[in-house]
Amino acid sequence: MNSARYIYVLIGMISLLAVGWRNTISVFYQYLMDVYGVESVFQIAAYIAVASSVGVVTSPLFGAIYDKRGPSIPLTIGAVSQTASGVLAFFMKSRPWGEAIWFWYAAAVAAGFVFPSVVTSVNPTVMKSIKSSPQLALAVAQTGSYMALTFWSPLITRLIPYVGPIETYSIASLITTLVLGICAVAYRGVKPQSTRTSNAISSSRWRIYSIMLVSIFLIATSSIAILSYLAPIASEICVHSGISRGECILVYTPAVMSAAGVLQSIGGFFWGFLAAKTHTLTTIFILYLTKVFSSLATVYLSSLNSWLAILTLLLRLFAFGGEPVVHMVIIPVLLGGESIGKALGLQISVVMLSSIVGPSIGGIIRDVSGSYILTVAGSAILTTSALLPLLAVSYSSMDRYVKKTRK
Repeated sequence: MNSARYIYVLIGMISLLAVGWRNTISVFYQYLMDVYGVESVFQIAAYIAVASSVGVVTSPLFGAIYDKRGPSIPLTIGAVSQTASGVLAFFMKSRPWGEAIWFWYAAAVAAGFVFPSVVTSVNPTVMKSIKSSPQLALAVAQTGSYMALTFWSPLITRLIPYVGPIETYSIASLITTLVLGICAVAYRGVKPQSTRTSNAISSSRWRIYSIMLVSIFLIATSSIAILSYLAPIASEICVHSGISRGECILVYTPAVMSAAGVLQSIGGFFWGFLAAKTHTLTTIFILYLTKVFSSLATVYLSSLNSWLAILTLLLRLFAFGGEPVVHMVIIPVLLGGESIGKALGLQISVVMLSSIVGPSIGGIIRDVSGSYILTVAGSAILTTSALLPLLAVSYSSMDRYVKKTRK
C-alpha cells in the first residue's frame, strides 16, 4: 500500500491534466466569434457560467458519493459526461449561430459534471494517500491541472486553424474521456470514506470553515475572471507593444499560457510548502496580498510597458498556483479526516458559483469598455474584498482548532 499511495497521487495528477484543457477555453472564443460572426464575447463565454451552474449542484452530490462509494464512480460519470459534451459540440458544425448556440450550451451542461466529478474524487484520495503532508501531496496532484496550460494551450492553438474550433473541442473531449476511464479503473481499489464519527465535528469548526468559504468565493471569482479571458488578456497586452494581432494570438499568447502553467505548478509547491511550515491562515493572507499587488501592477503597466505587464500577470498566476492547495488543506486542518468529500463538495460548489460570476463580470466589463485589461482591475477589487472575511477569522481561534486537530 506504501507504493500504491504514490501511484494514486500520480493518477490524480494525470486525470487533472486531462480535464485541465477547460482552462484553455478562452482560446476558442475569438475563433467561434469569427466562424459565426458573433460580436459579443459574452454569448460564447456564457459556456463557463452554464457549466458552472451545473457544477454548483453536482459538486456536493459527488462529494457525498465519494464518502459512501469511493472515487471510481464519480470518475466514471465524469468520463461519460465528457463524451456527451464532445458529441453535442460536434453537432454545432454547419449550423447557424441561432441553432449552434443551443448545442454549445448543451455541451456546457454535460461538461458541468466533469470537473466536479474529478476534483471531489481525486483530491480527497490524494490527501488520504499521504496524510503526513497533504499540502505537498495536493501540490503534486495540482501540477496536472496547472501544466494543462503548458500542454494544452499550444496544442489547441495549433490544432484549431487546421481542423476548426468545433472539431478541436471534440478531439480534446475524446482524449479526456479515455484518460478518466482509465483513472476510474485504477481507483477501484480505494475504499470509501468512513463517516461514522463525522457528527463529532464541532459546530464552531464548521462556522469558521463557512467564513472561509466566503473568502474562497471572492478570491475564486477574481481568479476565474482572469483565467476565463487569459488568452485575449495576454493578446491585448502584446498588441500594445506593437506586435501584430495575428502574431500575438499564434505565438506570444500560447507562450504566455505555457509559462503560466509552469509558474502555477511551481506556485503550487511553493505555497504548499509555505503552508506546511507556517500558519495556514498566514499563508493564505500573504497569497491574497500577492494577488492584489500583481493585479493592480498589471493594469498600471499594461499601457506603459507590455513586457513588465506580462511579468506581473504571470506573478498573479504564480499566486493562483497555491490557491487550490491552501484552500483544500483547510479541510483536514479544521475538520480532521472525516467527511472530506462533503466538505470539499461544498468548497467546489462555491468555486463553481464563482465560475458563474467571474466570467460574467469579465464578459460584461469587456463588452462595455471594449478592453480585457479592465477585467484584471475588477479582479483586484474582488481580491481585496476577500481579505475582509479572512480577517474575521482570528488567529487565536484558528490556533485553538488547529491544536485540537493535531492532538
